[in-house]
Amino acid sequence: MSYVAPSRQGKTLIGAHFDPEIKRELKTIAAHEDTSIQALLEEAISLLLRDRAAKLSDE
Repeated sequence: MSYVAPSRQGKTLIGAHFDPEIKRELKTIAAHEDTSIQALLEEAISLLLRDRAAKLSDE
């Protein structure tokens, strides 16, 4: 078994391909907010899931 960093234990990788401009914008926002791109993506995904869950429960 290969080494897994403690911060990655119990987690899975989700990936996608985006235009380079998206990465530049995320890097700019992350730098401005003193955070990471990963934290921004976690926030965005959480908001998406919460929004979709609310819409599903309204049906």
